[in-house]
Amino acid sequence: MFVYITLVAVKISRQQSYLLDDTIWCIPPSFVEDVYKGLSIEKLVRAYFNPFMAPYHTLRYIYVLMKNDSGHWYLMVISIVEYVIYYFDSHLNVEDIPIRCASMRTMCDTLV
Repeated sequence: MFVYITLVAVKISRQQSYLLDDTIWCIPPSFVEDVYKGLSIEKLVRAYFNPFMAPYHTLRYIYVLMKNDSGHWYLMVISIVEYVIYYFDSHLNVEDIPIRCASMRTMCDTLV
């Protein structure tokens, strides 16, 4: 499934180059893993900038698919224009909120 999600992210990112309006970045799950491994910003840029983070002047949203330690997937969407983070989760427990907020903050600090 991990490879499939990455391929979908590549497809969406490439399709964005043909759009003139609102564009998005669709970040693959491996980005999140690499951030937590402690890769430097330079290494992250080399690995992800060209295929996933093209410099669009119309960039509006950054989609980041994340997975917690138990294997549950959730989606964070960063709205560049609105300065808002949207969080989509089909199974949220109250005790998970602080951990997920910290994870999303780490991704935001890395991406924005």
